[in-house]
Amino acid sequence: MRVRIDDLVFADRKYWDTLDQLVFFFVNDRHLWQIDDPDQVLNSPWISEDKAGRAGKRNAEIIKKCFTASAYPPSYGLFHSSVIEIAISETKPHRFDPHHAIALLGSPVMILVENTESDGAFLDTVIHALGRQRLQRAQTEGWWRFEHLGGYGEVEKRIGQLRAQSPAPVRLFVLADSDRLFPGDETATIKKIEKSCRETDVPFAILQKRKSENYLPVTALQSRVRKGLFGAFIQLSETQKDYYEIKAGFRKDDASQPIVPDEQQALFQNVRKTIRRGLCGGFGGEIWRVFVAARSEISETDIRGRCSADPTELDRILDQIERLI
Repeated sequence: MRVRIDDLVFADRKYWDTLDQLVFFFVNDRHLWQIDDPDQVLNSPWISEDKAGRAGKRNAEIIKKCFTASAYPPSYGLFHSSVIEIAISETKPHRFDPHHAIALLGSPVMILVENTESDGAFLDTVIHALGRQRLQRAQTEGWWRFEHLGGYGEVEKRIGQLRAQSPAPVRLFVLADSDRLFPGDETATIKKIEKSCRETDVPFAILQKRKSENYLPVTALQSRVRKGLFGAFIQLSETQKDYYEIKAGFRKDDASQPIVPDEQQALFQNVRKTIRRGLCGGFGGEIWRVFVAARSEISETDIRGRCSADPTELDRILDQIERLI
């Protein structure tokens, strides 16, 4: 985040220990201190009363480096694009007293997903494939993490729990499967996520495809799934792959014939019965593990190839996360 500090904070002795702690967030590039006038900070009581001391000398050096970084910043992407102000009173949104600010800046951004293992594997693979190295580093440093959401019907409750557990505002982001059966399907999941996140003022993203596993590139599946199932799957169009129930596949009736849900009849009407039969049973509930097993093989081209209808969809999701960090 980009941080501005009101001059009155530097003049109030009761905040000086907190300021000494805050500077470490800027040293390691976790957050960016926006300094308009370094001399004003250097001549403030916080620094001037300890010029000869170890903390005063250290803080003065950090102020100079932070001014240079904020005036001539390297390419941060969308990191540090969200701005907060530290002041002695919290009179408006995004304005925090120093004690609340240090709790906010020191806590990780939490990415709420239905399943931290499978959805985490998906997002980690996308980050790797798209070369978002700063986002990888931020995760390694503990600046953001996945958090279990549970069922989407519990989203408001979970947001409330996480906020209640924190002494300061928390930074949350919800990432959800759409559960769509066809393009444009407005599912109960979508309606619930949109309503809950807007009412609680939490940013969110809903995947265009049915589930995160529907983003698996065909090349990653080829040597890791049943040959017959793979042969049937590659006969589908890209849109059909997007909304196929990749885990469980089509069910069978008593005569062992494939059952295509009524809502998907139009989508799969041109698929031969033999292909539909081959799609029964799906890839299994552990298919998400391919994201882990094939991570080093999955390229940016593979990811964008699976998102041909919207090639920048996943970039936009990662952008949303970066803005919070």
